[in-house]
Amino acid sequence: MSAVFGTVVAGDSVYVLGQIIIKFIIEPILEFRHLLGRFTQFFLRNQGEMISAEGSESTENELFVLASELL
Repeated sequence: MSAVFGTVVAGDSVYVLGQIIIKFIIEPILEFRHLLGRFTQFFLRNQGEMISAEGSESTENELFVLASELL
């Protein structure tokens, strides 16, 4: 009975440790990379407005939203 209990505890420990690594390390990294992709898309899409310094209010608001998500 002791060997079975040890196996179950070890299996549960590995599962919990794996979930902790996924939730606190891997998911934030993936979310950050996704946000960097959205920044890149924004700047490429609006580079004409930014170079000519004639940005619209909607462009400014979208940049503020992206910056707040980054923070």
